[in-house]
Amino acid sequence: MAKVGFELPNTAEVDETAWERIETLGCEVLKGRTYHRDAVLARAAGIAPEFLLRLAADHPVRLSEDADELSGAIERCQAAGLHVTVELTNEPNLMPHYREAGPEALLEDMRCLVAALRERWPDVPLIGPPLAVEPGEASPGSHLRFARVLLAPDALPVDGHALHHYWEGEAGRRSLAFWDHPWTLASLVPDRPVWITEVGDSSKDGWARKAPRLLEAMLRVDGDPRFAAFIIFIAVGTVEWERFVPPLEVCRWLRTELDAERRSRRSVGGSRTAPTATTERRMADHRVAFEAAGAFGSREGARPRLIVIHATRSGHAGNSPEQELQGTLRWFLDSRGRPDQRTWASAHDVIAADGTRHACLDPERMAWHAGYLNPFSIGIEVAQPTREAPFPEAQVAATAARVRQLCVEYGIPMVRVMSEAESGVIGHEDTAQGRALGKSDPGDAARGGRWDWGAFMALVREEAGTEGVPGLPNTSEVQAYLDAAWGKTLETERTATALMRLQGEVRDYLILIKRELELRDRLH
Repeated sequence: MAKVGFELPNTAEVDETAWERIETLGCEVLKGRTYHRDAVLARAAGIAPEFLLRLAADHPVRLSEDADELSGAIERCQAAGLHVTVELTNEPNLMPHYREAGPEALLEDMRCLVAALRERWPDVPLIGPPLAVEPGEASPGSHLRFARVLLAPDALPVDGHALHHYWEGEAGRRSLAFWDHPWTLASLVPDRPVWITEVGDSSKDGWARKAPRLLEAMLRVDGDPRFAAFIIFIAVGTVEWERFVPPLEVCRWLRTELDAERRSRRSVGGSRTAPTATTERRMADHRVAFEAAGAFGSREGARPRLIVIHATRSGHAGNSPEQELQGTLRWFLDSRGRPDQRTWASAHDVIAADGTRHACLDPERMAWHAGYLNPFSIGIEVAQPTREAPFPEAQVAATAARVRQLCVEYGIPMVRVMSEAESGVIGHEDTAQGRALGKSDPGDAARGGRWDWGAFMALVREEAGTEGVPGLPNTSEVQAYLDAAWGKTLETERTATALMRLQGEVRDYLILIKRELELRDRLH
């Protein structure tokens, strides 16, 4: 289980409003700065013995000054009865000095700071430095750019790593957008825990919308043994206070839900890995290998607006599911070794027959899968040896879950489209490249294939939690009505797409209202 807690306000004193919320959440860890006074430390010790200590100021590493400041604060924390862990610096990937000098310069400074602290305090755990999520790979402050240097084997002798994450929560996006970042960080350091030491929702949504996002993030971290802590940010003395800090009733609700989830896990025999809001999905992570192989290109600043569904189709009818999967992964990883660039291929995910998602590339990377659409699309390969082979139910469900997650993260409409001029989910066979090359994957069931688009897109929406939203037909019902009325013409397909998109928008709106009403009922 991850330790859940708050960061103390960024003031020397802490007022009763903050203490009341901290106590209501039932914190297991508190985070504070080197300037907090002894009275604050003593009260913190009475709430949670675990204390994460960080420097008071944000600046490039100043070795002797930082070591002295931290040493004095460690002494005062221990005198108050706190068990101290030190967080090294604060979001150095956003500091202008290191954005210009690069992660190698930061690594050198951090090694010196760690050595100084280890000499004085050999038994005090050190974590970090905490990176702020900055997803753009081209950015000089990209957290993944810094992580690949700082988290390399034997790079930095620390006891764990740290991440700060804030999400906006604008319409149509949920905290699922959060997960590629800490999961990537965790995959780089399987032998050391990741602390999420600042979490906040900077959107202007009310807490009826924010609270479910915060709970979902909290439960996912708590259920994954790779994570050590989940610490909610508190801002004081600014207009951000009510935007960032959950009200008392939300703190009480979060604690109740967390305790209930932990009891449920104990009753079924232990922790779970990466629970989702609906069905748990297995994932195998190959992203480090694909990065090393260079099996990707640059989006050049483009944002994905299409999800392209492919089928692997090795053509070997005798392939076992595992042979089909491994053959596909090898073909992708060997791309740069083939002299003809037209044969270079990759995808963001490959979905195995048993439903395991094999993550190949972060969505921020460009995969080679759909010709000129590559910069604007995400490619998902569904393992299928031949066109006649059926798609197992677990495989279709896992594909729907991943499509739903990506649609939420990138604001892509949850509708099937028949032309790349639109945004949504498209079959490879319906893209310009697919038509030019005579592709037939994934194989529309209406054309004699095995892929039931109507059922699949209905499942994508079911993954969104649409059960119990009355009065809306599913996509297959819409398509069946249009087929019966006019037959399958291009115009009909365009009409169906438009109706499905409208249906999806109405459905999502009703889900949002339903969840807000449920939350209000539970909070009051």
